[in-house]
Amino acid sequence: MRLLRRRKVRSLVLLGMLSLGIGAYSVSGLPDGVWINEGSQYTFDDGLNLFGPIEQTAGAGTSEASFRLFGVVPLKKVNLTVTKPMELIPGGYPTGIRFVTDGVMVVGMGNVETADGLKNPAYDAGVRVKDIILKVNGKKVGSSKELGEHFRASGGKAVTLTVKRNNATIKIQVSPAKSAQDGLYRAGLWVRDSTAGIGTITYIDPATGRFGALGHGISDIDTGEIMPLSTGSVLKAVIIDIRKGVSGDPGELKGIFMETENTGRLYKNTEEGIYGQLNEGFYKSLKTVKVGYKQDVTEGEAVILSCIDGSQPKVYKIEIVRAYKSGHEKTKNMLIRVTDSELLQKTGGIVQGMSGSPILQNGKLIGAVTHVLVNDPARGYGIFIENMLQHTAELKTAA
Repeated sequence: MRLLRRRKVRSLVLLGMLSLGIGAYSVSGLPDGVWINEGSQYTFDDGLNLFGPIEQTAGAGTSEASFRLFGVVPLKKVNLTVTKPMELIPGGYPTGIRFVTDGVMVVGMGNVETADGLKNPAYDAGVRVKDIILKVNGKKVGSSKELGEHFRASGGKAVTLTVKRNNATIKIQVSPAKSAQDGLYRAGLWVRDSTAGIGTITYIDPATGRFGALGHGISDIDTGEIMPLSTGSVLKAVIIDIRKGVSGDPGELKGIFMETENTGRLYKNTEEGIYGQLNEGFYKSLKTVKVGYKQDVTEGEAVILSCIDGSQPKVYKIEIVRAYKSGHEKTKNMLIRVTDSELLQKTGGIVQGMSGSPILQNGKLIGAVTHVLVNDPARGYGIFIENMLQHTAELKTAA
C-alpha cells in the first residue's frame, strides 16, 4: 500500500512539475488579445493542443478571458473582443496625406551666437529633442512661426513653455538670447509643425466611412517619434513613377496629390496606422469583403491590393512565409514575400508608398503591408487587421 501511495504522490508531483514547465515555456508565446466573431471560439495552435478554447461569454464587445492549460489551469489573461461578422471595403488606393501637428516637435538644437559667445538657452533650461511644445506662457502654439514670434517678443525675459515629454506634461522656463547676427531673440531650437506625403488606404467601413491606412504611424524623419496630430486631411493622389527597389535601397512610389481635391479627414496617428473618415463619394460604389482575424491566417498563398501606376489598385500575388500569432509585435505580425512576376519586375517587391496595401487570403481581408526588408525588397512585414480595427472602433466616439 505504501509503495502504491508513494507512486501516486510521485506521479502527481511529476504531473504538476510537467504542467508548470509547459506553462512557463508556453505562456510567453500566447497572444495578449484575441478577436472572434459572435458564436465562434479561439483555439491557440501550438501543435500540441495544450490549451483549451477561448469562448464567448457575453455579447459583442471587449472582456477578459483566460488561456487554460489542458482547459483547466489558468495561465494567462487575455483581452477578448467579440464582434458581429464584419465586411469592409478593401483599399489599395493611393492617398495624399497632409498633416499638422498638435504643438510643435523639437527635432534639433542649434547654438545662438551672442555678444558673450555661443549659447543654447532652450537646452540649458532643460528642453530636449523629441519634446513637444504645446504652449508658450499659457497660449497654445500651432506652428514654428508662432513659437519664433513668442521668443522674439520676449526681449530676453523668461517665457514658460508647456512641454509634453513621453506621457508627462511639464513646464520649463526659457530665457531667449539676443543674436549678435540679427539682433533677434532666439532659443536655439529646430522644430517641426507639419508633414505631407503619399500612402495607401487599407480599408473603409461602408456604414460610416471610417478608414484605416498605412499600418504604421507617421513618424518624424529626424527623431523617429510618432508625430502628434492636430488636424489632417486626405487628398486625391495619382502615382506617376516608380524608383525600383534593390538590396540596400527599398525604392519608392512617386506621386502627386491635388490640394483642391479633399477626400476626407484624419483623426488619429498611431503606431498601427492613421485613421479618419472619407467623403461618401470616394467609396459608395465599392464592394466589400469579409474580415479574417489572426486565427484565419495560414502560411502560404495570399494577395495584396496595391496601386503602382495611376490611381486604381491591382491584385498582386504574395506568400505569407510566417504568421506570428502571439501578436506581441504591433506592426510586424506576418513575414511576407512578393511572388508576382509583374510586381517584382516593376518595383522589385515592396517599396515606400505601398504601406497600407491590404492583404487578402481566401477572400478575407486579414491585414496590411507595413514594412520592407531593406536588404531584400521582395520581402517585408504585414500587420494583422484587428490591430488596426481597434482604432477605427475608437473613432466612433472620438470624432
